Amino acid sequence: MQQVSSFGDPKAVPAGIHSCVFDRDGNLFISGQDDAVVQKYSPDGKLLMHIGQKLKFDTSDRTIKGKALNSSHELLNKPVGMAYDRATGELYIADGEGNHRVVIFDKDGKYVRQFGRLATKEEAAADAAGAFTRNIHCVALSNDGLVYTCDREGKRIQIFHNMGNYQK
Repeated sequence: MQQVSSFGDPKAVPAGIHSCVFDRDGNLFISGQDDAVVQKYSPDGKLLMHIGQKLKFDTSDRTIKGKALNSSHELLNKPVGMAYDRATGELYIADGEGNHRVVIFDKDGKYVRQFGRLATKEEAAADAAGAFTRNIHCVALSNDGLVYTCDREGKRIQIFHNMGNYQK
């Protein structure tokens, strides 16, 4: 197989690239788990957008080792899976290896909303609805406005409405 093209400045591309997703215009989003960022590139490789701040985590001390806060509108904490809503232009990020949420940004990279939280020990033991046992590893969207999340440690998939209301 022949390589067609490649791009990316090694100083800018995040370490620990975990996943990618394309938007309706053919732009590529990549998540950088180890750097706490998501980047958007044009089809020809131009960096268009940066969500989060490289090596600044949504934690108590802003480092990768700090306590997860699950609350920042600007910072991420080990983002992994992503899904793109072609109808709204929103990007859903499973900010779940460090945090316990799905965070949604608009087409311009502005925070829109989030849902999810860490389950208490009691909730985890009872498989509580809407709470995550440790990390949300992936996120996928269906055509009917549902958001599917993978709770890897909880060994289950949870389904939410795109506004964050738990469904099943």
